[in-house]
Amino acid sequence: MVTQIDAIVVLPDHLHCVWTLPPGDGDFSTRWHDIKARFLARIPQGERLSARRTKKGERGIRQRRFREYVVRDERDLEPHVDYIHYVSPDTDTSKDPVTRHVFSG
Repeated sequence: MVTQIDAIVVLPDHLHCVWTLPPGDGDFSTRWHDIKARFLARIPQGERLSARRTKKGERGIRQRRFREYVVRDERDLEPHVDYIHYVSPDTDTSKDPVTRHVFSG
């Protein structure tokens, strides 16, 4: 089964994402790897790279680490999705077309 992306915002130096894993799947690292790889495959190369990223064969826009959090219930989910909608008020990403909330139904 595929990971469902419930909400995502891509910022200049990082991203925030809320997603639903398939039942019984707790492999956050593999899921993040897959999401990032598919995202990066669709962006043209050309960003500035540090010597370290060049040596490791990494892209300049990729985050190396992530923080996982397991949402407990619908009440817990709402503020996390809201945060993604309104993250970074100084740049007003809430109106940016890259910021989206995927509704399923």
